[in-house]
Amino acid sequence: MNQGVIQLEAADTKTKQPRLIYLHQQVLDIFKKLYEDRNVDHDFVFTYEGNPIKSIKTCFNKACYRAGIDDFRFHDLRHTFNTLMRKAGVSKSVIMQLTGHKTDAMFHRYDTVDEADARDALVKLNQVV
Repeated sequence: MNQGVIQLEAADTKTKQPRLIYLHQQVLDIFKKLYEDRNVDHDFVFTYEGNPIKSIKTCFNKACYRAGIDDFRFHDLRHTFNTLMRKAGVSKSVIMQLTGHKTDAMFHRYDTVDEADARDALVKLNQVV
């Protein structure tokens, strides 16, 4: 927590490769607040009425329902992260390191090109023509 990362062991990853998950400062602040406020005797970060939440799927789906969000899965957050990082100007190799993608094909699968990208491309084209 002090280093702002979550260290995943090989057994915890799909590729069986250990990885570091770098936490955005806002996420780190939330985790620190949760740690300070909790009064439990386990190491789970997320709890409900003091009991550990072992799967966030139910909570995530309920939050989406309450927010009126349809057709959205937890895994869609990977697509959003990948796309926002690219739009922020982060290099593909760094994004791939952060997401754990090993191939260009996987990077492109998670990178969504949208209308804003198309409009931005035309603005850039107009600047050089």
